[in-house]
Amino acid sequence: MNLSEVLERINSLGGRFVIAIDEAQYLRFSSARYAELIAWATDELENVSFILTGSEVGLLEDFLRIHDPESALFGRAHVEIKLKRFERRQSLDFLRKGFDEIGLEVRAEELEEAVDELDGIVGWLTLYGYNRYLGLSHREALKKLKEDAKRLVVSEFSKLKELSPRYELAMKAVANGRHRWREIKEAVELLEGKKIDDKNFSNVLNNLVRYGYLEKTVEGYFIPDPLVELAFK
Repeated sequence: MNLSEVLERINSLGGRFVIAIDEAQYLRFSSARYAELIAWATDELENVSFILTGSEVGLLEDFLRIHDPESALFGRAHVEIKLKRFERRQSLDFLRKGFDEIGLEVRAEELEEAVDELDGIVGWLTLYGYNRYLGLSHREALKKLKEDAKRLVVSEFSKLKELSPRYELAMKAVANGRHRWREIKEAVELLEGKKIDDKNFSNVLNNLVRYGYLEKTVEGYFIPDPLVELAFK
């Protein structure tokens, strides 16, 4: 039974079914035509809906191509929700309410330090809370989170690294204090041992910004996620 037949069987059961796919951007690396399958199901199966989530927004958009007239998903009804990192007050409130729900008392100074370390990244705050729920101390929870985050970042970045090793070199340069376009390029050239065309290098930085790994400000390029920055140092 292929996937379209599975979806038809689910649709025939009656009721409403929601199929959620986490980190859906990785579907783009499959040989299966998932975008076409989702478009077909959206048109033909009235009881089936999809929720696609992803931490790498640029890659997810590359896969879906919802606004591309040549994409199978173009013109299909959809809702886009983009989560921004929490402000400091929201982060503290998020942790407090979470710990209240599980009946765990956590000192205010520990909450403050966790927010200082994790900077409003919802996923990291959640994992910190989960580590405390498992019985780890504040220090142990942060240490385990940083170790797990490094492995996760390296794993998720591997696909981009396969496209060009310059992506990793650029990230390492920024993580180690190079923030201006010229100084990042010089650092990557030093590591590569050769000159790089300006346009090609701009494409590297632009893609890293688009994929959410870098953030461009008037002061230069920065890594918005503190644990991603830690992973590349």
